[in-house]
Amino acid sequence: MKGQKTLCSRRDSNPRGLSKKTQKKRYKFAVEHQNWTVKDWKKILWSDESKKNRISSDGIAHVHRPINS
Repeated sequence: MKGQKTLCSRRDSNPRGLSKKTQKKRYKFAVEHQNWTVKDWKKILWSDESKKNRISSDGIAHVHRPINS
């Protein structure tokens, strides 16, 4: 299979590198608050509004995976 492409580049489905536990917590929070109004959200003080880059770019993260995976 010399010269045959075995990996392809795809968008990372988890670009922030969130753990499964954190993903579940965020999903639960979103479901519990999905019917909140703008007025409700304005009452919240967001204390962690900081920008972080894990690698170096603000671009789309890509990963290499086997073809057809």
